Amino acid sequence: MRAFLQVPDPEPAVSPAAAARAAATAESEERDVIPWLRQLGFRADEAHRAAEFCETLPDASPEERVRAGLSFLGRSRRRTMNLPESAANPTRAG
Repeated sequence: MRAFLQVPDPEPAVSPAAAARAAATAESEERDVIPWLRQLGFRADEAHRAAEFCETLPDASPEERVRAGLSFLGRSRRRTMNLPESAANPTRAG
């Protein structure tokens, strides 16, 4: 009777599902604009709203996504800055 030794593989095989998750995580980190916008001084809630907007741009490069996020945030800030006095400060109205 012959005995055979099994030598373990030097590196365990990665399942296709695990590889897909790792690739999706790496892609999502590359596409995430939140850290960049936070570094530029935007609040977390602002950065998250801009990131949601940037999700509508699937083919944009990371730089284009940050620029789009900045444009989105600039538009939302202009809207609040252009409110009439009574809307901007409701305690003074009336």
